[in-house]
Amino acid sequence: MPHVERARWIAAFLCGAWFVGFGWDEPRAVLLAAPLVVVGVALLPRRVRLGAACVLGASFVTLVAGGSWGNVEMVLALAVALYSLGRASSRWYLGLTAVGLGALSSALRDGLSLEKLALTLVLYGATWGFGLVVRRRALEAHDAVARATELAREDPTEAAARLAVEERSALANEALFALRTAIVRMRTLARDAEEPLDPGPLREIHERGGMAVDELRELLGLLREPPTAGPEPRELAGVPEPPRSASSLPRVACLVLAALSLVLAAQPPSVPELLLPVATGYAVTAWATAVRPSLASWGCLAVLTAAGLTLSATYGPRGAGFVVFVLTIATLAGLAWGERDRILRDAQRRSGTLRARLDRAADAAVRVERLRLARELHDVASHSVGAMVLHAGAAGALRERNPERARSALRTIVTTGADALADVDEMLATLRANRVDHEARTYTGPGRLRAALERHVAALRAAGSTIRTEIGELPSSPALTATTYRVAHEALANAVRHAPGAAVDLVAVRDGDSFVLRVHDDGPGVSMNRGTGFGLDGLRERVLACDGTFTAGPGASGGFLLEVHLPVAADRRGTPS
Repeated sequence: MPHVERARWIAAFLCGAWFVGFGWDEPRAVLLAAPLVVVGVALLPRRVRLGAACVLGASFVTLVAGGSWGNVEMVLALAVALYSLGRASSRWYLGLTAVGLGALSSALRDGLSLEKLALTLVLYGATWGFGLVVRRRALEAHDAVARATELAREDPTEAAARLAVEERSALANEALFALRTAIVRMRTLARDAEEPLDPGPLREIHERGGMAVDELRELLGLLREPPTAGPEPRELAGVPEPPRSASSLPRVACLVLAALSLVLAAQPPSVPELLLPVATGYAVTAWATAVRPSLASWGCLAVLTAAGLTLSATYGPRGAGFVVFVLTIATLAGLAWGERDRILRDAQRRSGTLRARLDRAADAAVRVERLRLARELHDVASHSVGAMVLHAGAAGALRERNPERARSALRTIVTTGADALADVDEMLATLRANRVDHEARTYTGPGRLRAALERHVAALRAAGSTIRTEIGELPSSPALTATTYRVAHEALANAVRHAPGAAVDLVAVRDGDSFVLRVHDDGPGVSMNRGTGFGLDGLRERVLACDGTFTAGPGASGGFLLEVHLPVAADRRGTPS
């Protein structure tokens, strides 16, 4: 027989024995209700409404059979039925109806009075209320366990990936569309100003570009901000919570009530109902002791039980039975509450730990995504917008002295803007596909890197820069080609910007087990940490992600030198078969 079934039948026979024991001195017809008591309790809690109906029926049978007021033969069965009804049924009107019928069937014995009705209503209402409280705690525990189980099933990697996609989409909407709008506006103004060389549009181009650069700088700063470090959660999953010391208040209450009971036992009141406040104290203290038990608390509760039985001895077996009933029901209810409370707290702790792990994984993924997007934004747009601003300034300065060169600068703004728009649109397409990766770039893939480098160098030469190149064997994997191009692009653009008029050497060759990229200018050796402030940082992150080495600083012979070594082994791992 399953454990639950065995417990149901044990409870049924105990209630039946209680009924027979205390009802033996009543009229024999009262004992006819014994089968209803046993069957009703046995039906609990599986068929709680039918079981409660049987027990209430047994109470009315004892009323009709002449049961006397003050006997407690039905108290235990009614308490079990009402507690089970509160514990199992969410329909409060059923509980209130059962409490009213139970109180009425008891208060009608030996004539109805308001005092008896109020006493039984409080007694049975409190028992039903215990069931409601335990039910609520049990539901909370069940929900907490379900949440913890759901969190345990969730893969932190998948959750982090979802959040990274959401972060990527939000940042794309915030940054790329605003940037694209600025570039389109600057190109339009450049076209409109080309023929008349009106200073108004030239000034607006310069101002609009400066605003775009400032917005980009601010956004890149936010993207690179480290996440706020929260408290490191304890690893509690699967580890029991350290035992907390039980409160001393229930023990003190037990001893105080025991002393009071012994004092009252010396001269007990003639009307037992006057001891109801003491019985209420028994119930509350027993419940509090059982919620968080300890050996000392059980000892104090035993002392209280002995003192209560001593006080009730004056009123015979019925009084003792009532004391045992109050203490037993309150203790069982406290144990039930305490168990559900422990389950709830354990589940909440486990949920908190799992949620913290998911949050840490999500924070890391969002951080990586933000850094990646920061690099892409810097690579795609910062130099283009900066170049457009510089050419707008040049056009304004040359407007009267050399109109043709001013118009050439405006045409360069239009061309540079077109290239920047193409890059932005390409990046938007990859973001909409939920990826920002190397394969998405047009300069990756066999043979494309060389052509992309040569095109970029040719554009810089056409703008008047002096660039010498040595391009040998280049990597072919997406990761290394993307890194090589972006490092070369950034280094050349910064050399042109921060060392205007200087000659620049670009070397991209293979040297043994490494691909070497070297960019050196003969300018004043100014650091590239200007502009948006993320040039060297972004390049270093890219190179280190490919297991390469990165150095940048003043060259031995003057100027500024940037040198990168990328391992050939990484190119072989990343090359598609």
